Amino acid sequence: MEKRLINITSEAEKDRAVLNQKFANLEQEREKLITNYEHEIEKLRDSNELLSKDAEESKLYSSHQYEGLRRDFESSQTELQEAKNTLDKERALW
Repeated sequence: MEKRLINITSEAEKDRAVLNQKFANLEQEREKLITNYEHEIEKLRDSNELLSKDAEESKLYSSHQYEGLRRDFESSQTELQEAKNTLDKERALW
C-alpha cells in the first residue's frame, strides 16, 4: 500500500513538473506574442502619424493651389470685363 502511494505521489510530481514546464513555455510564448504585438502597434501608430502629416500637408497644398487658381480666375474675370467694357465703348463710337 505504501509502495503504491509512493508510486502515485511520484507520478503526480512528474505530472506536475510536466504541467509546470508547459505553463512556463506558454508564458514565454505569451510574452513573445505581447512583445510582437506591441512592436506592430507602435509601427502602425508611426505609420498613421506619417499618413496624417502627409494628409495635412496635402490639404494645405491643395488649399494654397485653390487660392492661387481662384485669384487667377478673378483676375481673368476682371480682364474679361475690362475687355467687354472697351469693346462696348468702341462699338458706341462706331
